[in-house]
Amino acid sequence: MSEFKQIVQKMSGFNLIDGHFELEEAKELTSAFIDKKINFHELKNFSHRVRFGKDDENSINKIEELKKTKEHIIKHLNQTENPEQKLRINAIMTIEYIAE
Repeated sequence: MSEFKQIVQKMSGFNLIDGHFELEEAKELTSAFIDKKINFHELKNFSHRVRFGKDDENSINKIEELKKTKEHIIKHLNQTENPEQKLRINAIMTIEYIAE
C-alpha cells in the first residue's frame, strides 16, 4: 500500500457564532446547531441506504457521537447554579484544502 502525503492549506475561518447568551438561549442555540448536523447525517445515511441498500457507517457513528455531545452539553449547562448566568459562545468554522 502506497503512502500519500497530505498537503493542507488553510482557506479561511468563518465566525458562525460569537456572542453572549442567557442560559436558555445557550441551550436552544447549541441544541439547534447540533440538531442541524444530526439532520445532515441522517439525510446522508438515508441517501446511502437508498442507493446502496445499507447504512453509511460513518454517518451512523457521527449521529451517535453528536447525540452524546448534545447530551453532555445540555447536562453541563443544566448544572449551572445561577439561572441568570450569561454565557459566551464562539463557534468558528475553518475550511482547508487537502491535497494527497
